[in-house]
Amino acid sequence: MPLETIQGARLIGRTRINWHGDARSLLIADIDLAQAAIHRQTLALALRSRAALLRMVGLVGRGAAIAATMITSPAGALLALPAVWQFVQEVLAEVRQSMVSST
Repeated sequence: MPLETIQGARLIGRTRINWHGDARSLLIADIDLAQAAIHRQTLALALRSRAALLRMVGLVGRGAAIAATMITSPAGALLALPAVWQFVQEVLAEVRQSMVSST
């Protein structure tokens, strides 16, 4: 899915980034520095958003793995509270990190 930057009704830039991180940008021929900066900022925001989504998917997967281990293990009830506490601390650290990196 390409990222497009539109100023007014005019498309000024389109960038496509694949899952390997390769990027291809198409910009209007008469782009000025301000328009290029707008497209760069839009691209940076989109990349941070994708990174946050991937981190969240990883956290959800880890949480599911912890829950599955607690359910299937005879000692699961004893290990549940510390495992959940550690997981919650990791989620909070991730939230703090994303808040710091977004400012």
